[in-house]
Amino acid sequence: MSSSSTKAQLRSQWLAPVPADQRRFVSIWRRFVGMGYEVFLLVGPVLVVAFLYTVLTGSPPSETLAEAAATSSGPGLGSTAAETGAPQGVTTAQPGQDAQGVHELLRRIGLQLCVYGAIAAYFVWGWSLGRVTLPMQTLQIKLVDRESGGPVSRVQALKRFGWATLSLVTGLWLLVPLFRRDRQTLHDLMAGTQLIHRT
Repeated sequence: MSSSSTKAQLRSQWLAPVPADQRRFVSIWRRFVGMGYEVFLLVGPVLVVAFLYTVLTGSPPSETLAEAAATSSGPGLGSTAAETGAPQGVTTAQPGQDAQGVHELLRRIGLQLCVYGAIAAYFVWGWSLGRVTLPMQTLQIKLVDRESGGPVSRVQALKRFGWATLSLVTGLWLLVPLFRRDRQTLHDLMAGTQLIHRT
C-alpha cells in the first residue's frame, strides 16, 4: 500500500504544473544530443515497419507483368524501332514497364507514409499527457504546456510533430533558438509547448 501511494504521489508531483519562474530552459546542444539519441533508437522500429510493410504488400511477379504486356501489346507492338516503324535509335515504352514503374512508385510512397506515421505515433505518445521518451528521461528534460506549465495534450503533441517536421527540413529548428533567450524552437512556439529541465 505504501509503495502504491508513493508512486501516486510521485506521479502527481510530476504532472503538477511548473510555474513560469521555476522553468529551466534546455540548451541547444542538449536538444541536439537528444535528437541524435532519438534517431538511434528509431532505427530498429523503422526497419521493422519497413519489413512488415514489404511482407504485407509484396510486389507483383515480373512474369505476370511481362505476360500482361505481351497480351495487351499484340504482335505488332514490340520494343524495337524496326518492329514499330519508329525512327532508328528510338525505343517505345512497354505497357508492362509503365505499370511496374507506377506500382513501385506507389509502394515507395506507401512505405514512406507508414514510416512517417509510425514515427509520429511514437512522438505523440511520448510527448503527451506527462510522458517522456527514453532520451528525454536520460537527459532530464520534459515537455510542458507553455501557458499552464502542465502536461501537453495529444493535439498539441501532434501539432508539435507536424511543425517539427517542417522545422527540421528547413533548418529553422537550429536557427530560431539562437535568437531567443529561452532557446525555444519554432515547433514549440507554434504548438504552444516548452521544453524544460525536469525538476
